[in-house]
Amino acid sequence: MLLALGFGALSYISFDWVKSHLDALAVDGNADKFTPVVFKKMVSRLQIAGSGFLFLSFALILFRKPLQQHLHHSLTGISFSKFYRDTKHHISAAWTEVSPQHQFLFLIIFFIGVIIRICFLFQPMRHDEAFTFTNYASKPLFVALSNYSFPNNHLFHTFLVHIFYLCFGNHEWIIRLPALFTGILLLPVAYLTIRQFYTYQVALISLALIATASPLVEYSINARGYMLICLFFLLLLILAQNLLIQSDKARWITFSLVGALGLYTIPIMVYPLSIVFIWFFASILKTTNKRTRLRQLFFSGISIGLLTAFFYTPIFLGSGPQALFNNRFVRAAPSWESFFNALFHSGTELGQLWTLDYPFALTLLFIICLIIGCISFSNPKTVPLVIALPICLLLITLQKVMPPERTWLFLMPLCFAWIANGLIYFLEQLKPRSSHQTVITTIAGLLTIISLPGAIQNLSNHYQYGPGTLRDANQITQMLAPKLTPTDRVLTIATAAPLEYYFNHQNVSIKHLRTPITSANRIILIVMESKYSLEEVLKKGQIPSMQFSSPQLIHRYDSAAIYMLIRQSL
Repeated sequence: MLLALGFGALSYISFDWVKSHLDALAVDGNADKFTPVVFKKMVSRLQIAGSGFLFLSFALILFRKPLQQHLHHSLTGISFSKFYRDTKHHISAAWTEVSPQHQFLFLIIFFIGVIIRICFLFQPMRHDEAFTFTNYASKPLFVALSNYSFPNNHLFHTFLVHIFYLCFGNHEWIIRLPALFTGILLLPVAYLTIRQFYTYQVALISLALIATASPLVEYSINARGYMLICLFFLLLLILAQNLLIQSDKARWITFSLVGALGLYTIPIMVYPLSIVFIWFFASILKTTNKRTRLRQLFFSGISIGLLTAFFYTPIFLGSGPQALFNNRFVRAAPSWESFFNALFHSGTELGQLWTLDYPFALTLLFIICLIIGCISFSNPKTVPLVIALPICLLLITLQKVMPPERTWLFLMPLCFAWIANGLIYFLEQLKPRSSHQTVITTIAGLLTIISLPGAIQNLSNHYQYGPGTLRDANQITQMLAPKLTPTDRVLTIATAAPLEYYFNHQNVSIKHLRTPITSANRIILIVMESKYSLEEVLKKGQIPSMQFSSPQLIHRYDSAAIYMLIRQSL
């Protein structure tokens, strides 16, 4: 009822009042995309939402007694303390069951994974994370969590970044802390998940690959939400496996909450969530208490849907459903030919990205082990997990959409588990089981040592030359700040988001990046010479050569050269 009254009251606020407040929050002082047409649509959505909540409140009043009885029955017997104790006992038992040699190598690999992530934590801001922070995470939460103008807004991650920003300030490494903590937590969670589905030997070898894989390291220190998706996927797998053994309400609530938070982070969570649900469904069919478990799974799915809809309510009201379901990144390909071409290209890119850290011979061995690891079903519990890849392929085919390669990061730990499973299969054919422990720890250590140099090299190259990178954006901003006049235009055709972040960070007006060339007296060109020539920048920037002087080099950095053009008098 209160929500209905609140939404109804909000629909009567004037356009001018809202526009003035949004202008104050805009980076350039003008929320030009907030027009009377947009405002009218928002008012309509608020009125519809208010009517919906009013109807819901009457329904709740009408059926309050049966609902109270159902809630009382559902909430009775929930014990999160018991769930916590069971989880703690499970982790403790997993640790004590392995040898000191295994424990020591686990800690070494874990700390190597942590160190390599921290070493790259202090890199300059890149395009996507700078864009996300500037346009979403740095804004008040009522703006950040209701604006889906671009899918860069990974909402739950945006919420976490906003909290860290408010508590600790605006620094590159602070903005990346949610991703870093998630990436570090992923290591032991991946180990426990793989160990639960396979063996501790497979888990240790997998950990060696996960800890040093450059794609996983990169997104552990990139302020985006992809590591949260990886973590939530593994947590769902652990919870699902535990629920097959011991079904209790605390676990089901946690399972539903993790699923909903994943979908709230990025809608691509639908892929890992589908894998978990199909695996869970197939596994339930093997149990004796099928009907009860299937009913619980069904209600869990309903709960995830309702929670997700509740979380996205600000987006539906502020940006509209079309921003989520009909943006250009989720529209179907125009033809099947273009879809399959994109699928082939994306698959090739993904294969190159995931094998970039390893020598060619090791890559071939991994491919063989991956195939063997997928088809060797020594443990019946692992059979359904193999259908993860066909499920994803089926989903994108039904959508007729090819997501970017980073979408599939959540599958990397699973693929490494299959590779490790294939390696163990080879060992079982060659060595007696009594000598496995020493051989496996040796292999895990060697894989860490072999993978590490390639990962460091690839990460260094990526932060130097990768897309969305302008390594000297901070230094360029410091150099330009005292020299800029109100009529100057700073122009780059590569990526402006890092400059926008550092301009805001150093209190330089963002208008310099948006001043129309027709009204600029001076143009400062930032030319990333590793990607573009000066002539290309002049052409793509559509600078009228007759109206400006020849470009004069004023400074050269490692990543870019800075030129100035001055408007000529008529």
